[in-house]
Amino acid sequence: PYETANLALDGQFRNERQRLQDLLADWITRTKDTFQLPDISWVSRQNLM
Repeated sequence: PYETANLALDGQFRNERQRLQDLLADWITRTKDTFQLPDISWVSRQNLM
């Protein structure tokens, strides 16, 4: 609860973030989940990821 630095966009964790995003997308596909992933392509275009 005392963490105040958001490391999600830290380049050091890019590979791990991608791995987790891929796992989530695979899970959604395999379970036929109707959850729609948000479009975060604008973040990539701004070199934030």
